[in-house]
Parts: sequence; structure tokens; C-alpha cells
Amino acid sequence: MNMNLILELVRKPAAILWAEVLLHFLWQGTAVAALLALTLRRLRHVSAHARYCLACGALALMAGLPGATWLVLVTGGGSGLLALLGALFGAVPAIPAVHPLRAQAAAAALPWRGWLMLVWGLGVAAGGLRLAGGWWQAQRLCRRNVTPLDEPWPARLRALSERLGVSRPVQLLESARVTAPLVLGWLKPVILVPVGFVTSLSPDEVDAILAHELAHLRRHDYLVNLCQRLIEALLFYRPAIWWVSERIRIERENCCDDLAAAAVGDGRVVARALVALAERSVGIPALALAADGGALGERVRRLLGAESVGGKTGIGRRLLQVAGVGLLVLGGVWAISQAMAPKLFVAIARLRLDAPSTAGEPGKSGGYDPYFIQTEFEVIRSQTVLREVADRFGLAKSTEAGSPLTPEQATAWLRERVRITQIRNTSLVEVQVAAGNAELAASLANGVVDVYLARSRARRLDQGAREREIMERAAQQRRSEAEKVMVHRLEIEGRLARLAPSDPERKLIGERVDSLRRDYEAGRASYEALAERIRGLDLALQTAGGAGVVIDKAVPPPRARRWRPVRD
Repeated sequence: MNMNLILELVRKPAAILWAEVLLHFLWQGTAVAALLALTLRRLRHVSAHARYCLACGALALMAGLPGATWLVLVTGGGSGLLALLGALFGAVPAIPAVHPLRAQAAAAALPWRGWLMLVWGLGVAAGGLRLAGGWWQAQRLCRRNVTPLDEPWPARLRALSERLGVSRPVQLLESARVTAPLVLGWLKPVILVPVGFVTSLSPDEVDAILAHELAHLRRHDYLVNLCQRLIEALLFYRPAIWWVSERIRIERENCCDDLAAAAVGDGRVVARALVALAERSVGIPALALAADGGALGERVRRLLGAESVGGKTGIGRRLLQVAGVGLLVLGGVWAISQAMAPKLFVAIARLRLDAPSTAGEPGKSGGYDPYFIQTEFEVIRSQTVLREVADRFGLAKSTEAGSPLTPEQATAWLRERVRITQIRNTSLVEVQVAAGNAELAASLANGVVDVYLARSRARRLDQGAREREIMERAAQQRRSEAEKVMVHRLEIEGRLARLAPSDPERKLIGERVDSLRRDYEAGRASYEALAERIRGLDLALQTAGGAGVVIDKAVPPPRARRWRPVRD
């Protein structure tokens, strides 16, 4: 394959996201396997069929988890669970929301993820070839060096089939290429037995082995085994998959042993037949089902009614097992979370945020106020501020963010990259912005600060304009009241001038004039004070800034570091 084509494939957003899915499955598979182990331990005395169903359910859950994780990552974690493998290397018809952006950034910051995807693809291909080789080997076994067994064995096989409820015709063939009995196929099943098999065992033991193979057919184990092999090939890198799959095989053999024992009427006969086959388990194809599979010693003990060697476990050992599994899961979660965090360049701009004065006048500070600072944190990361920054830097079209994007998607991407922190017990805050490019990170950090301060200044100017309007109305009202007082005083002074010096009303009217003169002076002083405040407010509005002062501008950081997206 052309090297340029390989590089193009590993850099695709879908490849990066699928690599993230594969890494997540490390802890997810561990958690499911641990839960299954504890459940099987707790239910070790229930039927083999129940344990088999539990193990199959765990494997099905593990097979579905990568798909669920893919859709969660693609849709932002909110809806549904997977638009799966068809979009791995080609055009992804709809990778909505913000996450293609994260995939693009991860491709730049963590290129090894794309190579991880390539390694996984090679492993799947190897597993597929191994599975195809097993199928080809099984087909050869059915066609070469085989001869039908003579009566009475076909008749005994038909009788056992009727007893076990197997309606499909089953061929019974003797093969020189197998060392133990096995069953192949589903639509046209074939039971192969080694040469001399029917003469080396007693008839009852032969019936027990044939009943075991027919039990596989009755239970459709061939199809389940095929699904197991496919899941193992797809998730080959996770040991938990192999452990769960092995548990399925063990419980499958136990189920077939139970059915065979019921068919022949004596579990001891089945146990003797298994012991006789103990050395015949060489060269079994991947898709074949053999009677001597699983933990043979445990199966024999089980059929004979003996207690399992691992049946008794102290409470201390159980607690240690639970604690060990818990630590393993937690450690896996922590390790994966650390590995998943991309390395980005983080630029930092520093501000001093001071609360406005109690008078609300722009340009005047009320000092340190932790509640005000926390409120401004949300203002800095608001949709309004970040939308303007995203539009200013064209994030919807940049290679850093990915394209095409809606303005809302670009804003959401930027919101995940902006973190605000306060320097303890001070008015100083840091605006941190992460990006795959150092220069872009510094530009975005300074852009966020500039837009915030500009909007903060506009907000303060608007607030000052409203306060000026209120003070102007109050000043006009007081001026009007003072003028009315003056007019009234002039009228009374005219009346006073017309009175004779000896008139007894003169004293009372003079006192009234003095009172009105004082009221007028007080009203005039109040009006002039408001006028002075308006002149001061006008001056403050001309020099008003934002809620903060820039202490340090952001500069391009010298190196990248781990960055976790900021979640709301």
C-alpha cells in the first residue's frame, strides 16, 4: 500500500475516534469481565445453562460497548449509541456536534492514535485470516479421508437424535485426520470420529460421546462459537474478551455434558468416556466443537458429583479478589483517562478583576469581591463572548477546528478549550486556552480577553448611561422645584414691600420669606450637586474600561501539555 495513502487513512477523524473507542474498551472490558467473575463466583451452584447465558450476555455486552462508545463520542454523549464500522476509513456521512473538532485536534496532537488504528486493523485482518483458515481446515476434514460408519452406529445416532430433539439429519463419519470426536457444520452437520473410535470404547461410552456432540447441535453451539470467534478477532487485543470467551466454552461443555448424561441415563458413563478421550485433543480446527474441550478434570468431577477443587474460598480471599478487581478497574480508568487526554499548547493571559464601586460609576473599583469574580468566570466563557471570538478567528473554517462547521459548533469547540482559574484569594485570574498550534492558542487567549473587556466596557457604559439619565431627571425635578420656590418667594417679597412698617403681619411674612429663601438655596445646592455628579459621570464614561485590567498578555507556549476538555 502506498505510504501516502496510509498516512491519509490514519489521520482521518473517524480513525482517530475509533482509536479512542479502542482505548476506552480497555477499562470497559475489564469492568464487564470483573462483574461477570463476581457474578459467576456468587452463582457457582446454579445450573451450567444459567452460567452459560450470563457469560454469553457479558460477551454480547462487550461486543456492543465499542459501538456504543463510538456513538457517544460522535454525538457528544447525549443521544443513542452507534453509527458503526462503515465509517471507519471513508467518508463519515454525519459526524455531528463538536467531536470531529476534537478528532482533528487529536490527530495533530497525538498522531500515535491513528497508528494505533492501523495496528488494530492489521490485527483484525490476521484474526480474519486465522478464522478463514479454520473454516478451510474444517471443510477439508469433512471431505478427505472419511468413510461412513456401518450399522448399528447410524441407527444408534438416529435414536440419540430423537432422544435429544435434534431434527436435522446428521452424518456420522470415520476420519483418519482427527484424534477426537468433533462436530462440524450447522445446516448439514457432520460428526467425525477417529479411526478405531467405536472399537476402543464400550458401546455406552460411544453413545455418551455421540450424545455430547448432538447436544452441541441441539443448542446451536456452532453459530455461537462462530460469533465468539468473530468477536475475538475484532477485539483481539483485550485479554478480558479471551477470558469471557473461555468461560463460555467451559460452561458450554458442561451444558452438553448434562444433556449427554440425561440422554444415556448415567453421568458416570459420560465421565468414563471423557477420561478415555483425555489424550485425543490435538489439532482441533477453530470452528469445530470437540467432546473433550473445556476443563476436563472439572467436568469429570462435576459429572461424578464431587466438589470442585476451587469450590471453597475464604471470605478474606474473596475480599482480596474484589479489591484487586476494583483496583484494576480504577487503575485502568485512570490510565486510560491520562492516555486519552491530548497534548495541546496552552496559552495563559492574566487579568485583575475588580468589582465596580457601590456607586456604580464606571472607572471606579470596589476592590476584591469573590462573588463578582465567580460571576465574571461565566461571562468570559459565555456563548456571546466565545461566539464573537470564534467568528473573529474563523474557527468554523480553520484546519485547527475542522470544517465545515456551524458557528454554534465552533463556539462549543472553543468553550471546551477555555478554562478560567483564580489565583487564590486575589483578584487575579488566568484565562487558559488550548489549541494544537502555539500561536493560535496565544491569539485565542488574547482574543477572549479582548472581547470580554470590550463587552464589559460596553456593559459599564450602558449602565452609566442609564444612571446618567436617572440623575438628569432628578436634577431637572429639583431645579424645577427650586424655581417654583423662588417664584413663590418673589411674590411674598412683593407683598411684604407693600405693607407699612407698623403692620403686624410684616413679621410673619418676613419669616416666611426667610424660610423660602433657605428652601431655594437648599434646592439649588442639591441641583448643583447632581449637576456636578453628572459632569463627573460623563468624564468617567469617557475613560471607562472593562471589569478587568490586563496584567499579562498571552504568548505562544514553548511546549504542549496534557489537556482535558472543559465540560459544563
